[in-house]
Amino acid sequence: MAMLTEGNTRGLVNYWENKVTIPGQTLAPLPLTPINSLTLNLLEYVQHKSMALACILHNVKDVFGFGLNPREPSHKAWDHLKSQYGDYSDLVRNRREKAFKAMEYQEGDKVSGDGGYIEKMRKLQKEANDAGAGIDDKKFIMALLDSFPGSWDSIISMLYGEANVTKVISCLVAHGEQVVGCNGPMSTQETSIQALQASIQALTLQVQNLLLPRKSTNAHPDKSHAANDNCKGIGHTLDKCWKLGEGRRGQYPAWWKGK
Repeated sequence: MAMLTEGNTRGLVNYWENKVTIPGQTLAPLPLTPINSLTLNLLEYVQHKSMALACILHNVKDVFGFGLNPREPSHKAWDHLKSQYGDYSDLVRNRREKAFKAMEYQEGDKVSGDGGYIEKMRKLQKEANDAGAGIDDKKFIMALLDSFPGSWDSIISMLYGEANVTKVISCLVAHGEQVVGCNGPMSTQETSIQALQASIQALTLQVQNLLLPRKSTNAHPDKSHAANDNCKGIGHTLDKCWKLGEGRRGQYPAWWKGK
């Protein structure tokens, strides 16, 4: 396309398409003609055809690798270029058609809207059609319906006979919203149950820790370290003090006698 625009601007397309007749020799001088003229003198023809060939060769990176012969006229180089460009277009079209037909909807994906599945299908359809695929609304509907999984058969089976692509898309979007509406509360409920279970487990561990016997930090568990006001001694309480004036006054233990 860029080369064709350049050729039209410079008036070289007539040479590429071999529309210019080779003029004969003449003794009488002819007036100068524009480059796109079909009636020119021999000198102008030689100059113009060289310019036409140079324009093509200048726009091809690998002349010999592309199969061009710099010694041939510009119209032969142009024919070869168009044939190769047509093959490339076929390759691009086939690849884009395959990409369009390979699309598959995954459960949970957004059906429509910004970044939705249908918008992606529409984009691939346009890219394929730009390359010459010719995917009309009927083919688009068939490819779209075939791309949904079996879980959508209840709605898909009723849409195969629908020719209005807008209605088909509306039904798919509505069904997708219903699926999300049904699955949404269930997911929220499952999340709440999991949170409740986690709280119960945490409380259970706390209760178990409270019920476990604690190890005493007292090196002498049989003796109290509290001092009483009677004898100021440590190791017994007032009711067990054997000094005069308290509960066990005079009842000395065996190890105390004689001290």
